[in-house]
Amino acid sequence: MNHRLNVLGAALLMVAPLGCAHHNKKPAQGTAVITGTVSYPGVVPAGASLTVHLVENTWTSQMVEVLATDTLNFQDGPPVPYSIIYNPAEVEEENRYSLAARATLPDGRVILRSNAYMVLTRGNPTNNVNIQMVPFGPNR
Repeated sequence: MNHRLNVLGAALLMVAPLGCAHHNKKPAQGTAVITGTVSYPGVVPAGASLTVHLVENTWTSQMVEVLATDTLNFQDGPPVPYSIIYNPAEVEEENRYSLAARATLPDGRVILRSNAYMVLTRGNPTNNVNIQMVPFGPNR
């Protein structure tokens, strides 16, 4: 399912929860997968969740499209493997796509975030995309 967001909505990806996919989910026929790991510094508080988003961010309009998400857990520590399952029919070669990750506490506060990592088109990777997160918020 696609979610349309305005430019402000894109900024909110780092602070507002979205729907999720489950890690270890097998891709259905007609789908594709982006794989990699997420690394982060320090120890993450119990109950925190980690979400990786695949976003179309061409900026030809003031809308971005969230194509897929994967919500992970921190139980085993970094690096945390992820698999983003997406529909390749939604990918247009002339557009730009990126992955971004964020970690949130149960109350919704963001504690870790990543920069955007370009994927899928224009020679960018689809496998072994290793995302580095950094602290976010007033206690960083």
